[in-house]
Amino acid sequence: MIKKILTSNKSEFVNVFANPSQKIIPKLSFGDPIEDLSPKISRKDFNRNMIVKPVIRKVVITESN
Repeated sequence: MIKKILTSNKSEFVNVFANPSQKIIPKLSFGDPIEDLSPKISRKDFNRNMIVKPVIRKVVITESN
């Protein structure tokens, strides 16, 4: 089944089920730009490896439930 999906020329939806206690890294933290995944790397390494200008967040975004 996975081979069929990977070789398909169509858009596909794939559900991936993981154990809720499984640690998944890297991950995108709420409010962070897509390129700044967690765990964070040093800002020196981050900036050195960026091809485009990094997003500078001026407002702190707070997640609420």
